[in-house]
Amino acid sequence: MKKILIVSWQKDSHYAFALAYDLKGELIKIPVKNRFSYLLNFIKTLLILKKKKKDFLFLEIPPIYLIYLILFFKRKVMVVSHSNIFLLDNWWHRFQLSCLKFFLKKTKGLILHNEKLLELVKDCPVRKLVIEPPPRKLKTVVPKEEKSEKKKALIILSFSTDEPIAELIKSCEETKEIDFYFSGDYRKFSKTFFFPKVKNIFFTGYLSEEEYEKLLVTVDFIIGLTTRDYTCLQSGYDALGVEKPFLTSDKEVLKKYFFKGTIFVKNEKEDIKRGIREILEKYEILKKEIRELKLIKMEKWKKNIKALKEIIEDD
Repeated sequence: MKKILIVSWQKDSHYAFALAYDLKGELIKIPVKNRFSYLLNFIKTLLILKKKKKDFLFLEIPPIYLIYLILFFKRKVMVVSHSNIFLLDNWWHRFQLSCLKFFLKKTKGLILHNEKLLELVKDCPVRKLVIEPPPRKLKTVVPKEEKSEKKKALIILSFSTDEPIAELIKSCEETKEIDFYFSGDYRKFSKTFFFPKVKNIFFTGYLSEEEYEKLLVTVDFIIGLTTRDYTCLQSGYDALGVEKPFLTSDKEVLKKYFFKGTIFVKNEKEDIKRGIREILEKYEILKKEIRELKLIKMEKWKKNIKALKEIIEDD
């Protein structure tokens, strides 16, 4: 069996973990601490890879600087790309994207998370594979707690510019019969955005993996919204993993992936409130559907992993 390595600089990459687990590969995880640590991360990664035996290497981008490792390993590499690498638009990013397209010619292929992303890379001269992320695999054993009478919802955020945070908060303020937990590091928004103190809204801040998975298990449903097209949400894969109904944005990519157990809304206060009410009204039906969707997505992931193993072995 070939030795497979997966490199990720993200703090918590569900996709890289799933690849490593199901390909029986080794995950090399070196999270970026700040904007000044990219060079140090690159050197650390290069030194680690030089020492390790490897037959096949997966590089997960962003950050885009990982692509320069292709100079050292060439055709042993396959690039795994998230959608936002193609969506940002400034001169520096356009330059880096041109470099990516050039380096991709020297690799075994590019893995994308959804079919719509093919529209953005149709001019890349490389084999393209669409492998949708699977439902989240829990890494910790989380004891189930007794359900309280009051419903709980987890709103999964990165506090990025594509998330309608103000509309979410207003919607939750006016839905007092539910407790809402906003996950993610909200401090980076705290200087420019006022976070109200409301009895049914709780800002968790950044959580450890164990704390986060415990919260996933104990809430009744999960919310994840975005204003971007071409994007599928980690919050949805997490909802699938713990079999909880999902509320998300009315976007083409999201509707194609989450076709069961999910309510879709516009990123506006009144429609978010409408979606929350609909989840409560159809809760048992949605719960059953999300379990069915999980099985469908797990089966599809297994087939894709089998095909990926064949590509690796044929190399």
